[in-house]
Amino acid sequence: MPRYAKYSKTIDKKKNTVKGYKRWVDPFPNVKGTVPEKMVYAGLVARGIRFNYVNSFQFNNADVDFYQTYTPDFLLPDLKVIIEVQGYYWHTQAKTQEADAFKLAVYEMFGYRALAWWDYEIETDVNRLFMRDLPGYAVQARNSTEFLATSKIARDDSAGVKTMNRRRGLRLAYRKKPVGVKTKKKKYNSYSIGVK
Repeated sequence: MPRYAKYSKTIDKKKNTVKGYKRWVDPFPNVKGTVPEKMVYAGLVARGIRFNYVNSFQFNNADVDFYQTYTPDFLLPDLKVIIEVQGYYWHTQAKTQEADAFKLAVYEMFGYRALAWWDYEIETDVNRLFMRDLPGYAVQARNSTEFLATSKIARDDSAGVKTMNRRRGLRLAYRKKPVGVKTKKKKYNSYSIGVK
């Protein structure tokens, strides 16, 4: 009679717990951006908030001779709010902190409420950020649309690959065709054309 081993399934709690955004599924795979940006994008769409995503905007003030173009991550024109998604690594360096502080001051000078959301806060709980900073839109109820861009920046991340493929195509187009060489086969005493 065969013996069967007792099978008991043990679940390692540390191995099966998933923290942060790894549980999150991207509902907009065609939208370019980082995972925290996509999480905010999905949150805005779910809440029915109209927004512009990564568009260039001109901030002009002729009184103080100030003409500057900035690209905020999210601009909510109905609420006069700008949301900047800050990555922990780059936005904690000294030069970047000064530039970010100046940029947020410019946004507030032009009448926008500037929000800087850190990527680790977004990945932990993006809904808490919406409840904290946009309390009237904490509930996900409506559908939203991204405004059509007037001057959308085209980000081409595959420029190097395209250049390499173009050069390779040109190189192959001007490549000489292989020359046919007559070789004699010993068995049949006849000639055949082969490539050498």
